[in-house]
Amino acid sequence: MSMTYNFDSFQSLLSVDGNINAIIIGLITVGIVTIITLMAYSFENLLQGNSNSTYRFFLQLIEGIVLAISMILVQHIFKALNSGDARNWFYATTQLTILLYSLYTMQNRVIEIMNIIAPVYIFGYRAVTGYNNYLILFSISIILLALIVIYIYHNLEKILSSNLRFIIVQAIYGVIWWVIIWPFHKFTLYYTFNMVIGFVIYMSIIRYLARWIRNSFDKYNNLT
Repeated sequence: MSMTYNFDSFQSLLSVDGNINAIIIGLITVGIVTIITLMAYSFENLLQGNSNSTYRFFLQLIEGIVLAISMILVQHIFKALNSGDARNWFYATTQLTILLYSLYTMQNRVIEIMNIIAPVYIFGYRAVTGYNNYLILFSISIILLALIVIYIYHNLEKILSSNLRFIIVQAIYGVIWWVIIWPFHKFTLYYTFNMVIGFVIYMSIIRYLARWIRNSFDKYNNLT
């Protein structure tokens, strides 16, 4: 689940090949989101009336494994589309979208923990061994990320009931992640702003798609 980026490739999406790759990744992301949504929906039904904590944890563990596989899958697809290189801003945005969407949809402790430890897993070794000057910034950013993840986990309904609150939370989550990434791949404030806006838009599109999928299944269940 490695995330290393070449931010000079931002302009690549403006090319024909870049646009085709973006469409492919978009479709794959939709597929992953659909799988996550259906799995969360199915597990919710399985847990109704079942208070067995071991059974609940087992299902949560499965969701965590599926999330990890999804992240690895996206990484390898990006490498295949970019001649072995998975380093660009669109890859980062896709990974963050899957992480955050899983937190909203699966709503379990395993996913919450994965969201918190993801940057430590990805950048922790480099922060300690090669970027000691940024270790304090990295540590503070991890704490802030943990706080926003915990806030999201405990306030899901409140966030999802307000479009403005949803956008603000996505922006904060995205900004913290880009601050974590910055010491390893320095980029300008303007670039950061564009990436955060792109992440919020991407996440909003995924949110409405997931809502449509869930509503469709609710209607189907009501008919049957």
